Amino acid sequence: MDGRRCCESACYDHAQQRSLYRHALNALLLASRSGCDSAMARELAERCAEILRDADEGDRQPVVMR
Repeated sequence: MDGRRCCESACYDHAQQRSLYRHALNALLLASRSGCDSAMARELAERCAEILRDADEGDRQPVVMR
């Protein structure tokens, strides 16, 4: 981290949020490979990947706070 600190409950919430995004990303990637409306699944997978990168970098607020 860059010197910022968070309380234990906030860290848990962030970890849980990243885990949900990763599960969603994996499911969407699987759907896109199997041909299940692959354009939409690919777009959603790209969005999930973007959200994950941003969450890992700390650039965005959690989705529940938007």
